[in-house]
Amino acid sequence: MCSLVRRSHGGHGPSAARLHSLLAPRLYVLAEAVTRDAGLAEDAVQNAFCTLLELSRREVRYLEDPSRWLATVARREALMMLRSRRRRLQRERAHASRAVETSDADRPSMGDAIRTLPRQLREIVVLKHAFGFTFDQVSLSMGISRSSAVRRYERARTWLRDILDPGDAGIEPSARQPGMEVVSDV
Repeated sequence: MCSLVRRSHGGHGPSAARLHSLLAPRLYVLAEAVTRDAGLAEDAVQNAFCTLLELSRREVRYLEDPSRWLATVARREALMMLRSRRRRLQRERAHASRAVETSDADRPSMGDAIRTLPRQLREIVVLKHAFGFTFDQVSLSMGISRSSAVRRYERARTWLRDILDPGDAGIEPSARQPGMEVVSDV
């Protein structure tokens, strides 16, 4: 992977295309989990690859694991875009109020269930399953302790189990997890 990054960085088009085809789908899943918006996710992935190409040759040489580095950059780009969108929406709401309609499916798919998770829990699930991160890597990527990563992952698993197997009908997952109420990301 490192040699592919070096060749891409050196301007070799086929290497850049190969690198993009290998990593972009997983980076997109991560960015979409953060933003819940396909357009923002695509932009975040594109910005991550642009950031890689803007590195100096020396910096590229020191990349030990380009896929993990790109995942971290894509996540941060997605967070910046999400924050920017949130600020824009707050400005718009100051001038006009609108009602937002939501619709719930009878039985959500795994993807739908993951999208219901609070952002921090969604990120951990995607980092663990789409990227195969260990809890140590998740903690480094998200800037939290390992034990926090483990606890959040367990909360996410419980949340998903409750959504996908509604044995406790009528009780919202947030009611079973004190302090983890659903908060809009927007």
